[in-house]
Amino acid sequence: MTERSCRFLRLAATLALLAPPVAFPAHGELLPVRTYTTLDGLAHNRVKMIREDGLGFLWFCTTEGLSRFDGREFVNYGIAEGLPVPSTNDLLASGEGAWVATNGGGVAWFEPAAARPRFRPVFVERDGGSRVNVLHLDPRGTLWAGTDGGLFRMPRGRTWRPDAAFERVLLDVPGQPEETVMVWAFLETDAGVLVGTRFGLMLVSPAGEVRRIPVAPGGADTVAALARAGDGRILAGLLRGGLAILDPKTFAVTGRMAEPDGLPGPSVTAILVTPGRVLLGSEDGLVVLEGPRVTAWGTREGLPNSRIIAIAEDGDGGIWLATPGSGVVRVSLSGNALFQESDGLGSIVSAVFLRRNGEICAASSNWTLSRPEGRGFASIRPRLPAGLDEVSWRVYHGVLEDHEGGFWLASRQGLVRFAPALRLEQLARAAPVAVYTTRDGLSSDDLSRLFEDSRGDIWIGTFGPAREPLTRYRRSSGRFERFGEADGLPALGSPYRFAEDAAGNVWISYRDGTLARFRGGRFRVVSGRNGIPIAPVGGFALDRRGRLWATTFGKGLMRFDEPDADDPGVFLYGAAEGISAFHLGELALDGDDRVVFTTSRELMRLDPATGAISEVRAARGVLSTEATGACRDREGRLWFASWNGLARLSGGPAKPVRPPAVRVSATLVSGEARPVSGLGELVLDLGELSHSATLSLDFFGLGRPGEPLLYEHLLEGFERTWSERRKDRTVHFDHLAAGSYRFLVRSVALGGESSEPAVVKFEVLPPFWRRWWFLSGLALLLTGTGYAVEAARWRRRRELDAVRTRIASDLHDDLGASLSRISILSEVASRRTREGGSPAELVEKIGEASRTVVEKLADGIWAVDPRRDDLRSLGERLRLTAAELLEPAGISWRVEVPEGAERVGMHPDQRRNVYLLLKEAMANAARHSHAQNATLVVASAHGVLDLELRDDGLGFDAGAVGTGTRLVGGRGLRNMEARARALGGTLRVESVPGRGTLVSLRLRARPPA
Repeated sequence: MTERSCRFLRLAATLALLAPPVAFPAHGELLPVRTYTTLDGLAHNRVKMIREDGLGFLWFCTTEGLSRFDGREFVNYGIAEGLPVPSTNDLLASGEGAWVATNGGGVAWFEPAAARPRFRPVFVERDGGSRVNVLHLDPRGTLWAGTDGGLFRMPRGRTWRPDAAFERVLLDVPGQPEETVMVWAFLETDAGVLVGTRFGLMLVSPAGEVRRIPVAPGGADTVAALARAGDGRILAGLLRGGLAILDPKTFAVTGRMAEPDGLPGPSVTAILVTPGRVLLGSEDGLVVLEGPRVTAWGTREGLPNSRIIAIAEDGDGGIWLATPGSGVVRVSLSGNALFQESDGLGSIVSAVFLRRNGEICAASSNWTLSRPEGRGFASIRPRLPAGLDEVSWRVYHGVLEDHEGGFWLASRQGLVRFAPALRLEQLARAAPVAVYTTRDGLSSDDLSRLFEDSRGDIWIGTFGPAREPLTRYRRSSGRFERFGEADGLPALGSPYRFAEDAAGNVWISYRDGTLARFRGGRFRVVSGRNGIPIAPVGGFALDRRGRLWATTFGKGLMRFDEPDADDPGVFLYGAAEGISAFHLGELALDGDDRVVFTTSRELMRLDPATGAISEVRAARGVLSTEATGACRDREGRLWFASWNGLARLSGGPAKPVRPPAVRVSATLVSGEARPVSGLGELVLDLGELSHSATLSLDFFGLGRPGEPLLYEHLLEGFERTWSERRKDRTVHFDHLAAGSYRFLVRSVALGGESSEPAVVKFEVLPPFWRRWWFLSGLALLLTGTGYAVEAARWRRRRELDAVRTRIASDLHDDLGASLSRISILSEVASRRTREGGSPAELVEKIGEASRTVVEKLADGIWAVDPRRDDLRSLGERLRLTAAELLEPAGISWRVEVPEGAERVGMHPDQRRNVYLLLKEAMANAARHSHAQNATLVVASAHGVLDLELRDDGLGFDAGAVGTGTRLVGGRGLRNMEARARALGGTLRVESVPGRGTLVSLRLRARPPA
């Protein structure tokens, strides 16, 4: 045995302790790969570290900032958000935030709930110390920083504090200044913190003692990565030195792995230990260790870049690889694989089936038949007859191995039959035993699907519509039989899919959606009856319970529980059950009898026992285009032929799908942003909102890469049921009624399971006119107004009563006296007449008294008439009075009233007193002035009335009767002064002997109540 062989056996034994052996894809298969770059929103294509925080976010440290990924979108943080420099090297989630290592700006504390800036820089040291490569938080709360300029630590470094500061830890590497000891990795051990440096390993004990541990004495001793294997051993990745395996107690190197042992290159730059495997990142690809098996993946297997800087695993088991220029890559190492032309297949795989000997057989372009061999497939081309070239091949052609092992090929030019062949290679050498065409009884030479029933008969479908389109080859007679309208089938059609149920009935689906069944020697069309839709079938499958399953175009998934019944019924799975796609295609059953079927978008799985429908996420990146065939092999794996190659999927139990948590990421109240944590909020209280406020809420779920999450929401206090499931991540509300609300939003899995909801609480205030204080004030105001109105009415009644009382008193006094005088004068006149005397003088006096009574009555009626409560009516009354008083005295008069006087309201009492005052003045002028002219001018401005009566008579000495406005003397002037005081006005009388008299009254107009 050679030294190399012994070395490999020792290494295999060591690796077998790291992880138990499991099945793994053969080298050469294409990895299911999804690459994310700046085109997808990543901050920069040079990614230096990948971390997952406790909430499920993935963080990518890049040259141009920090990127956070929620499964669908990237959120980037850079200098604008407070990073001291854009380049970041590591992130360490801690408490309510995270520590970020920057490449030139020291360490920064990230506080997502803070307003900008969200980063608080912490100085480490100038030059090399400011370039922090890696961070570590030990159980004692000390934050360790590995830099280009040495090792530093911060006691009590769980979260940021005002006095935060780093102190240097002296490593004392012989002959090396501390500023040159680059630190690249940390690992917590029972003995202290293990530090990977440019000069080997350093162990720093809790007491601060430093011990140097050479890993590759005399060689490349730069430790770039550290990890702990499943059995506790320490794995150290070296630059240019491979992988070293150390004892966890003594730290002695117990094993090594280098290029001769399967590494694609000399450097190990990253290590990730997961259950069952160890993953190594290198400058030459990804290395997977599973027990003794070593598998390398590089650009040939689908990686966009062979240089791997960091490795991480997400909650779904997906592996993320950081590259120095190609972004970040997500791969699945589930055992699923995609095989294409490079693996020996044709460019399009048209069918896949399980042979009688248990071998998988794939049919692909140009009549290629293939079987698995080694890392790929061994392929042959059957020996076809002359003229049957690749032009006659189509994607949807039939390939069949019958129960005897003979092969049948359906082409555009007839049906080709080969003799039984144990190995595919025999078909390449042996000529076909027959080529059948319409001359032999076929309906058409242009054929598609083939099917063999349990009796050994071959059913043949035509590609295009044909008369009697269905053909059966009767094994017993060796003859072809055609079926059409006379047999109860469509006269013109294209049979496309076939199946047989447990009772031996043959089911035939046509391209036009007709579904027929051959039972008891007779055909019957079952579509359009008993709930069975008329829809093309994409695939059939029969489960262990004898139920027949069929996918359709546009009508969902069909299940026939009793396919042998006289009138079979059907159960349909559609949108309500979680199937929203229109095109359902190829169909297969996994080892647990779950239904796995393709759609135009993804691969779906239905568990009939629970009704749960979910996506087979492991198929992403493997089965990416329209499928053309499906089957299950003896190991329980599912195979799907497609336009993009041949996909192999593990048939193991599906991982339970837990809908991701939803977080509220942004809120806008009437266009104004409210504070929200940078990582979103599970519970948010917006407080009180105005009744006119608009509300917009953004939310997101921590989904799985490439998976379109569905959301449903409910506004408690307004809605009673959850909304329809939609992809939208924003909701808008406006014109909400006053009240308390809770907005709930959750994510929903395809099977119907929902996550716990995120909650936003708020209260919409009523408009101010519906609030208690306004309603109370309004009630008080209305009460006060009512009281004031009633009081005004009461005052008006009192005033009117007073006016009436005064008028009644005046009428009583004046009219009573006048009527009494008339009565007396009448008796005296009557007695004088009886005595023979002349009553002429008395009659004259009676007439005078009667006129006085009429005048008093007219004044009283005018004073109480509400139609006269304005300045214009006062002016008209004064004109009548002037005519009655001044004209008999030979005085020419004029009364001037302003335009719009009818709009100047006057209280009846005010109107009466003004009139009587001016009437008194006119009477004085008529009796005493001996004037030739008199003018009364009425003016109104801003609610103030000015009334002036001027004459050109004899005048009098005003000083003899009083001065100014205080009039004394004659009774008429005293009456006028008394009325002016009652009106609240100002009366002025000016007169000079021989120069006439002016009587002026000013007062504020008082409108009627």
